[in-house]
Parts: sequence; structure tokens; C-alpha cells
Amino acid sequence: MRKMFLILLACLATALFTGCAKVEGKKKDSENTKKAARGADVKIDGYVGVIQSATLDPLKSNTIGDAFAGYRYFATKQWHESKTMNGTVVDFYGQLDSTTFSERDRSAGLAARTLDIKFVINDEGSFWIDSISRYDNKPGGRIESYTVADFGSVLPKIYANEVISF
Repeated sequence: MRKMFLILLACLATALFTGCAKVEGKKKDSENTKKAARGADVKIDGYVGVIQSATLDPLKSNTIGDAFAGYRYFATKQWHESKTMNGTVVDFYGQLDSTTFSERDRSAGLAARTLDIKFVINDEGSFWIDSISRYDNKPGGRIESYTVADFGSVLPKIYANEVISF
């Protein structure tokens, strides 16, 4: 009878600690989601945190996260992480402030412009920028997508806090 009581007590203690860990994990995930929604200046765990704390070879003056967080022309900043067959993809979405639009863009009715900077992390831990895309919200809700071929026209401007013009 005493053995049965000790086994039952051990099972209850295990269930209690396991249950608390799960609740804590859910709370942490929820907090990270809230932090990510506030902007790129918030460091979060996972592969997003890896990219945020990394540096780019030619631009080692600042971490990626600090440079993107400090770019004054991003009206909104969001980080997203997803798994693929070839590794992990971390997307940074930065909506550009309307003050960066050219007169031609304004007269054409450009409502919003978002940059998507896509980082890929392979299983060995190396990462690279896979692509930079630009999404223009046009009149009538139409969204046009463009590939930015010259990464050098975007990243140094973010690090230098200068206007990106297209």
C-alpha cells in the first residue's frame, strides 16, 4: 500500500511539474508574439533571434536586428520564422514610411510599400540573404510585387539610416 501511495505521489508531482512547464512555455510564446508585433527592436528567441544578433560581413558595424530596429524610415517592422526542407527561413517585413515615396509614386496613388528581406539558415548554421522583395499597395487594393536585384542598394541604406528609393 505504501509503494502504491509513493508511486501515485510521484505521478502527481510529475504531472504537476510537466503541466506548469507547458503553461510557462505557452506564456513565453505568447509574450514573444506580442514582442514581435511591437517591432524589430525587440529581441526574441529562435532563429529570428539568431538573425537579429548576427552581422553582415561588409556591414559589421551593427547587428542586423539593431540596424533594422534603428532604421527611421520603417513605419512598421515584423519578423517571421518558418521551416522548409532546406532549412529555416526568417522574413523581415518593413513597411516604408510614406515620406520615402517619390512624387511619381504619390501621384500614381501608392498607398503603402513593404520590403521583405528573406534570410535562409541551413542545418549547419550558416545564413544568407536569399532575396529582397518590394510590395507596392496600389489603388483599388492591388498589390504589385517586385524583386530587388541589387541588395547593395538596400542594405547599406538601412545601416546608414538613409532613404531607400526605387
